[in-house]
Amino acid sequence: MFPYQSFKGYCVNVRTTQGWFDSRLITQLVQLLFATGQREFKSPLTNVVHCLITLPLDGAQSDLFPKELPTKVVQHIIDTLDRSVPQDTESVSDTNLDESLSPVITLLSSIYQVALDPADPVKNFMRQSLLPTDEYYFPKQPVLIL
Repeated sequence: MFPYQSFKGYCVNVRTTQGWFDSRLITQLVQLLFATGQREFKSPLTNVVHCLITLPLDGAQSDLFPKELPTKVVQHIIDTLDRSVPQDTESVSDTNLDESLSPVITLLSSIYQVALDPADPVKNFMRQSLLPTDEYYFPKQPVLIL
């Protein structure tokens, strides 16, 4: 038996494939994602992301996918990611962008893996928001090659 006692009758310990952890920690970290006020992935927001990627997320569906709006957390992360990437990506010469945004992509991948099924609205939202469209691969204007 895990030695930690429940809090006010609620079981806060969640058993995951990686062991036991206190689910309140993820609840607080998700709240911090929204509370930092950062519009780009910089400290302290990156610190929250680093904490989340080290925790098992498979027991935190209720925090990651709230019933009232299941895409709320993912949308916030993707919107912040969009603001963090400069429009002119060719002008980025240092690896700072890679270093700061790689954990965000890892977090999004982990969240995608714990979404319930392939038809899940969160997975659909993530695919539509992050993957290129058909127009990217097949432009409306034919390309003339000389």
